[in-house]
Amino acid sequence: MTPLDPLLRPVDRPIYRLCGVDPRAEMDWKVYTFDRGACPFPDFLLFYQLGLAAPLAAQEAGTTPPPPKVQQLIELLDDPEVRQWITTKQTASPRTAAPPTGVASRWFAHIGRHLDGLRAATPRMVPEWVAARDRVLAEMNQGTMPILRNFGIVLLVGYSAEILLRFLLRQSASRSAARARHGLNSRALP
Repeated sequence: MTPLDPLLRPVDRPIYRLCGVDPRAEMDWKVYTFDRGACPFPDFLLFYQLGLAAPLAAQEAGTTPPPPKVQQLIELLDDPEVRQWITTKQTASPRTAAPPTGVASRWFAHIGRHLDGLRAATPRMVPEWVAARDRVLAEMNQGTMPILRNFGIVLLVGYSAEILLRFLLRQSASRSAARARHGLNSRALP
């Protein structure tokens, strides 16, 4: 249970009913791996469409030449003297913010830095999707053996991690039980 469960449960319940999901049932990694690994077609289709939509939209946008003023701005920004001037202006006046003093101001400053990071990462998303699509297509052109091998390695690592975790949890539980028995026996003696 998370702190947001009371707020999100009314939204989740109809979605669970619609999809036929039991909210009390847990999804271990094997079920998740099967759902996402063995049946990846919906995800693949979504990312494939996203990957194809961006280059097609860029091609459509690139067919019409920009207006003359935009072209003039592009040429101006390509000028080495202008670039030099812009870089000196950026480095000459760095933004200095007053250090946050209270908890709320530190929290808002952290949120602002996080949003700045998201804003900086947003332009790289589409090229990364396109690169990922190209990598997947290149791997698929090599045949299915590398994909099956990698999937097998992931399954092997997952099973091994689960077996190791269960072993460690059993050991911990037996040690706790032994300590509890030992603690009860020592209290029972006068």
